[in-house]
Amino acid sequence: MNATIYGGTSEGLVMIQIENSTGTPVWAYQTYFTVDGYIISTLTIPETWPPGVSTFIAKDFSSGNIEQENFLVTEYTPSIVEFSLNLTRGWNMVSLPVTPDDSNASTVLDGVGWYQLVMWNRTGYYEAEVMEAGEGYWLLVLDDVNVSIIGVPVTEVSLNLTRGWTLSGGPYGAVDADAAFPGFYQLVSWIEQGYYLSSSFKSGLGYWVLVLNNMMIRLIPL
Repeated sequence: MNATIYGGTSEGLVMIQIENSTGTPVWAYQTYFTVDGYIISTLTIPETWPPGVSTFIAKDFSSGNIEQENFLVTEYTPSIVEFSLNLTRGWNMVSLPVTPDDSNASTVLDGVGWYQLVMWNRTGYYEAEVMEAGEGYWLLVLDDVNVSIIGVPVTEVSLNLTRGWTLSGGPYGAVDADAAFPGFYQLVSWIEQGYYLSSSFKSGLGYWVLVLNNMMIRLIPL
């Protein structure tokens, strides 16, 4: 929630409070006005908020002035998309750019038939039982097959990378790798029978990511 408050006491203490539709305080935050007597701030309130009319209240402790404004909270229904994971016979490097209702691999890959799904933990491969955003996977199938996955698009992925190679995935939508990495990197994916260098993360593909230092990067679609 973005909040802009003017007319306060220079560098004075201010309390910001939100009451729900029954008048019960459910969130509060204290901060200070700037020397010019205003606040421009992005407030982080609980993700779960009951629908209905709530009240935003700001109290200037120095002057005693209280301002309030009502706002309407409506139920949010995230968009749902159908993503097609196109697999070729043999090994595929993949990732999951949507969040399905059930992320168990057996559910996500229902209809594929026999498959093998593995991850990398820097010391070796191990079998994966769930598919999560930001992770990269090796997936073995016996025939060419398209897997339809219904879920909420992953709009951002944060990758905590350690020095060396990490098997990773991206969000729903393309991300320019040059803009995401602060320094040297190498981004490698797989097609058919060989590796290739890539300059972007694309939906549904898995990538080997090489960095020379530990870092955290955010992948936000273009």
